[in-house]
Amino acid sequence: MKFKIIFILFMSFHSFSGTFMSSTGSYFKKSEVNVRVTSNSSCTNAGTNVQELINFITPAIDNYWNEVTTSRLKLINGKKLNTSDPLFKTGKICVNQSTTVSCNGVANPIPKVTDIVIACNDNVDNFSIGGGSPASVIAITLPNNIVGSNIVGSIILINDTPSSPFSSLSEEDKIAVLAHEIGHAIGIGHSTNDANLMFWTPTPERFALGPDDAQALTYLYPKKFDGCGIGGTIKDGHSGPDNPNYLLGFLIGLFMSVLLVFTFIRAQKFFFKF
Repeated sequence: MKFKIIFILFMSFHSFSGTFMSSTGSYFKKSEVNVRVTSNSSCTNAGTNVQELINFITPAIDNYWNEVTTSRLKLINGKKLNTSDPLFKTGKICVNQSTTVSCNGVANPIPKVTDIVIACNDNVDNFSIGGGSPASVIAITLPNNIVGSNIVGSIILINDTPSSPFSSLSEEDKIAVLAHEIGHAIGIGHSTNDANLMFWTPTPERFALGPDDAQALTYLYPKKFDGCGIGGTIKDGHSGPDNPNYLLGFLIGLFMSVLLVFTFIRAQKFFFKF
C-alpha cells in the first residue's frame, strides 16, 4: 500500500502529455496579465462584436485559468484596448522579437502588443497556415512580442473572414474557444489528451480545464512555496521552469507529500490496534 500511494503521488507530478508554445518554455515574467479587445474590431463575419468579446473574457479566465490554485498567474479582464491601427484587422501575424517594422520580412505585420490582445482579423493568410481552408480555423494565437524566454505580449486573432466558423458557435463554445486561445497566449501548447481544454481540436462540452492544462500552467507559473516553515521562503521574483528554485520547491513539495502519506499510514496502524 505504501508503494502504491507514493507512486500515485509521484505520477501526479510527472505525468503530462501537453506541450508548450516554444522550445524554451516562454512565459510572462509578471504575475498579473491583462486580456483586452481592440476597440476597432468589427467582427461582422465572426458574428460577434467588441463588447460581447469583452463580456466573454471574464468567464474565459475565471472559469478556467484563474481557478488553478497552484499557479501564481492571475489573468485580468482589461476590457478595451483603444486603437485605430487597421493592421489589427488586416495585418499578418508573425513572431516579432525586434523593433523592425518589417517583422523579419513580413509585410504589414500585426503590431507588437503587451499583455494579451484579442482582435477580429480578416486576412485569410492568417487562417490558411499549412495550406488549410480558413473555414476550418476558428482562431489563431501567437506570442508576437518575446524577449528571450519572456513573453511580453500575445495576440489572439478571431477568424473574421467571410467563411468564419466562429459565428456558428454557441456562447458557451465561444467562451471555451477564447479560454483555449488564452492558454496559447500564456505559453501553453496543445495536449494529446482530449480530456483537456488544450486538446488540439475543439471537443464538444469541454468546459473545464483538464489535468494537463493545470499541470502546464503550474509548471510555467509556479506559486512560491514556503514549505510551511521548512526550508525557508523562496523570494526570487524570477518564477518559471528555468528558475533553480523551481526544483527546490518541487522537491520540498514532494517531501511534504510523502511525509503526509507516511503519517497517515502510521495513524491507521495506531487506530486499528483498537
